[in-house]
Amino acid sequence: MAVAVVGTNTNFQAAYVYAAVVWGALLIRAIVHQLSRVQTFLRRQRYFHQGSTRHGKRKRSAFASVFARSLNALEYSPNIPMHTFTIRSATLMVIIVALNIVAMLFAPFSYAWSPYTLPTFATVTKRCAFLATTNFSLIIAFATRNSIFVKLIGVPFERMLPYHRNLAKIAAVEGILHAAYEIAHEYADSFSVRDALFGDVEYGSGAVTVLCMVVIYCTSFELVRRKYFELFYVCHIVGFLAMVVAGSLHELWVIAFFAPSLALWVGDRMMRFYKSHFGRTRVVSVSKATDNVLKIDFSMPGLANAYKPGQYVFVNVKDETSLHWTRWHPFTISMIESRPGSLLDKHKQKMDTGSESMYPHMPEDTYMVASIYIKSIGDTTTTFHRLLATAVLQDVKIKIDGPLGMPTVDFQDYSTVILMACGIGITPGISILQNLVERKLSGNRAVLTDTIHLVWVIRKQTDCELFWNTLEKTADQLTQARHVHPLTLHLDCYVTQSSDYTNLLEKTVRHANFTLHHGRPDIPQLIHKLKETYVDEDIGLHTCGPRTFMRQVRNHAVMMKGSKGVWEVSDETFEF
Repeated sequence: MAVAVVGTNTNFQAAYVYAAVVWGALLIRAIVHQLSRVQTFLRRQRYFHQGSTRHGKRKRSAFASVFARSLNALEYSPNIPMHTFTIRSATLMVIIVALNIVAMLFAPFSYAWSPYTLPTFATVTKRCAFLATTNFSLIIAFATRNSIFVKLIGVPFERMLPYHRNLAKIAAVEGILHAAYEIAHEYADSFSVRDALFGDVEYGSGAVTVLCMVVIYCTSFELVRRKYFELFYVCHIVGFLAMVVAGSLHELWVIAFFAPSLALWVGDRMMRFYKSHFGRTRVVSVSKATDNVLKIDFSMPGLANAYKPGQYVFVNVKDETSLHWTRWHPFTISMIESRPGSLLDKHKQKMDTGSESMYPHMPEDTYMVASIYIKSIGDTTTTFHRLLATAVLQDVKIKIDGPLGMPTVDFQDYSTVILMACGIGITPGISILQNLVERKLSGNRAVLTDTIHLVWVIRKQTDCELFWNTLEKTADQLTQARHVHPLTLHLDCYVTQSSDYTNLLEKTVRHANFTLHHGRPDIPQLIHKLKETYVDEDIGLHTCGPRTFMRQVRNHAVMMKGSKGVWEVSDETFEF
């Protein structure tokens, strides 16, 4: 006697039950995230109209405090070369692998009195094909940058990329396992390599699908992505589209699994293509910030409403090569500001009630300008630097895709915000700093921040020229408004290589809360000192710099030792 849980005993069940579990989990995540957003909005409205009496420490029971810090500790990132993952993400991937194995071995799922029988290898490989298709549908959804899917679950594109890559590896193993068995089985019957690979439409399309997977995988290694981005980009897009077509020819039911994710991806691509190619983006100025850093100011429609601190844009610079359209590179928006001039872009907004917009009130005869900094480091940035440094402004042809990304930490909800950066990595920190200061000084009571601690590591004193004037201006503004809108800026600047930093020292001593250090910071000791200073507080921390630097900052921040509060960490790293 058996009672069926799901009404079909075909191999489809392995795929659609697995799909239902994963998409169901994502639906729950979306509901929780949207409810959290509503709660945050209502709280900020209350703070905006009535003010807040909470300072630093959030009210939690002892159990809730330990539980919150324990969950936060899952953000710890093991020091494994060539890999960056957290305990949380690794745990989720283990669960996904386990779900795939369960679906392979135990479908169809039914309650039965008979003992369990291990399925044959042929059955397992068929289920692998269905599971691989389901995983590829998830992979497509995780590759969208600005789709409704990303906004609903509240996970930015750059945070989903590790899952995109790991799911691709799982799907590739399942797909190749299925293909290897079918090819071997056909060859055993026909003794013909041609028939085993291209005997009919089903076998031929299957072989093309596997070939596309291999090409995509081999061109997706980090070395290829960073050194030969154009190759990676073309192979990824063309290979993916060819795989979808070949997979649909292989089995028509593949379309049913791909359709929802493809709709998200196509919609996202069309919207971004229109904005980047037909949007009214205009380069306002290109200037030399330092010897190897260029500053680009640009204006685009809807910037004030769309921009959030820490966001970035993908930039493409047209040149004489035929593949220039593949050369897109991400850059953080360091700041936006209103400038007087022609009515390039009017923005009329209602009163700011806790939104992230930096300029809620803007005269009609002004337009918004965003700034990015391009440092000549790799091949792509060096090419951009060469093209822009020698071009006449009227001849500069730039396409901009963005702004992209979403904040993972709401810094305005923290009494103390800590920003830690290396070199040019300070750009997202500057945008967060300016956003908090601008809105605090405008009297927005939804901004709870009263202390900002900036740690900036640079090689030589000339590196500070990029943002030193901005930091001094901000410090002066806060000093003048300290009695009305109390907000304190602390700066610890570490110069690691230069032995002569007299000029920087003279600039530093002008401000009581600016401190200059020679040498590299001791991250564990620095974090420990900060935890002692803000022992009872929840902290919002942002870090940007080399991978080892960010890992060290994150790991020591999320460890439970030394603090009674929760340290929420966001880091800025561009993955491709």
